[in-house]
Amino acid sequence: MNRFGLIQSLAAVAVSASLLAGCGDLTEYTAPNLNMTVVRLDPALEGRWGTTGVVIESVSGGASIQKGDLVTHLVTRTEVNSADALQAALKKAMAPRKAIWQVRTAEPSDAAALLEIERNGETLHVELATREAKDWNEHGATFNGTTVSGLRDGYEDVPSASPAENAGLMIGDRIVAVIDENEVLDVKSFKKSAEMASSATNVYVYTNELSGIRLEAIRAVGELGGSDATVLARLKEIMTTSRDAATRRTVAKAFETLAAHQTDTDLLQFALGSLNEANEPDVEIRRSAAAIVETLVDTLPTESLDDETMRSIAAAMQDSDPGVHFKAGVIVGKFGDRAISLLVESLQPTNTLRVRDIAATALGDIGGTQARQALIDALRQTADVPLQLTMATALSRIGDAPSLQELRAFLSRTSDSGVQEFVRQLLQTGSAA
Repeated sequence: MNRFGLIQSLAAVAVSASLLAGCGDLTEYTAPNLNMTVVRLDPALEGRWGTTGVVIESVSGGASIQKGDLVTHLVTRTEVNSADALQAALKKAMAPRKAIWQVRTAEPSDAAALLEIERNGETLHVELATREAKDWNEHGATFNGTTVSGLRDGYEDVPSASPAENAGLMIGDRIVAVIDENEVLDVKSFKKSAEMASSATNVYVYTNELSGIRLEAIRAVGELGGSDATVLARLKEIMTTSRDAATRRTVAKAFETLAAHQTDTDLLQFALGSLNEANEPDVEIRRSAAAIVETLVDTLPTESLDDETMRSIAAAMQDSDPGVHFKAGVIVGKFGDRAISLLVESLQPTNTLRVRDIAATALGDIGGTQARQALIDALRQTADVPLQLTMATALSRIGDAPSLQELRAFLSRTSDSGVQEFVRQLLQTGSAA
């Protein structure tokens, strides 16, 4: 979860020569202006799962950040009230940066700054960027104090190339503050960014939980947890309380692994809730829920799977995602003869074409007299061509004499040449032509 810790009224920071010596090996740094001490991320974790930054060892001042948070960016906001202050803030935000101890290749973000502007009584934010950091002053804007007075300085012949004009600045805009984002890769870059922030009005410390590590732990729990009720309860708690999509999806995948080891319906009932699109908007989690339910239907005792469970699964045949609604139909089909009445209901014209199509396929998989008759009756009443083809295929899968007789009758009464050819192929495949 991302948090911004606001630390105001920054004091100047003196750079100690002793600190600069050997700074390439910095593993800890205290920023007095931020009231914060950070330490190096464990070397074994640096760069894994995209993890970079520094870990807060201690912090004071009542900020919302806390020990153990991973600092990924320092964002400064510098208020300006004169032309000189504005120029200095733009240079600091956009010009190439050379660390005192090394020359660093300029990154694209170096050439950009977010301007907080006042326009007609409204506060707006506009990003001003030049092609390269070395061209930071070639932005095309001119200022009268902190008010934009021109947009095409140096671009009179090609106004469309002016960064200021392309950014959406307007003559008369008053620049209130310059905002600059600095990525924190390690203790050294944190130290440099903290020092550069010493003259800023506000500093926002952008933090992240060590989410990559947490996701790996969740995956491991799924692989090792087996049927342990405590593990299942903890994962359910995370799924229910977390708002992070990556975390919830990883929990869902862990449940997929755990499903084969369950001996009761606890996980099944939980997964049925996630299978419902009205309850779970994340399609990846609904797909995982469908996989979990399928595994449990295959492995749990038949007597533990009641009709209400079957109906809950059948409701997912209305899901907007094909990966969910087709899977739901397959799972309902696994209930065999118990599902026929429910599927016949789903085959009725009052249902959507999608649900009727899935129900027809499931009935073809189950087979038997009741399923066959329902398909025959529906085929005779259906005008929708794709649905006709699904029903014809289902009858060919059943493949008994009444089914094939109905296919021949359908072949003779349809006038659609494409449908006729399709049915002929079904009959030939069934060696019934």
